[in-house]
Amino acid sequence: MARRTDNGTIPFGKAVRVGNWKLWRSRCDTKASGIECVNVSTLDGAWMIRIPSTLEMYGWLSVAYRDYMSDDTATKAQGEAVLVTVLSNILYSSSIVNGYYHRALELCATVYVHPQLLDRKSSEHKDFVKELKRLSEEFLDWRRGYDEEMRRHEPTDEQMHQDELAEEALEKLTEETP
Repeated sequence: MARRTDNGTIPFGKAVRVGNWKLWRSRCDTKASGIECVNVSTLDGAWMIRIPSTLEMYGWLSVAYRDYMSDDTATKAQGEAVLVTVLSNILYSSSIVNGYYHRALELCATVYVHPQLLDRKSSEHKDFVKELKRLSEEFLDWRRGYDEEMRRHEPTDEQMHQDELAEEALEKLTEETP
């Protein structure tokens, strides 16, 4: 992976590491459209997203990367914090399979578009708060049930001991087999 580019731009065709992420630029398609993308993946490449230059996020990631490549310690730390936070949020939003989580994201986006929902003086505030409370209560009820179900399926000490014995036996068999 590339370590540093001279001009602070995300390298084209060669990944650079930022925290637990790899970033690189490429063409978005095989056609001659000329549209570039910022590619983001986990270090192992198991998850990846392409962000075309036609979206504002492309420019924002480019600026954050330039900050990350700065020689100024504070600017570099800020750039890294922004990149890690934003890229983590993109991963979470595409990986977490929970309706309560996605409803909460939708409410955050709604507040971003309609900030008056947070203003106690606005007519919409009361209904918004009611929706937040309802979502919170439903999530907590769901989570209590989820946690209880997980506890019921936790292996006992005896089961874990039996699994260890089985693994040891398998290792011995594997060692003895030519």
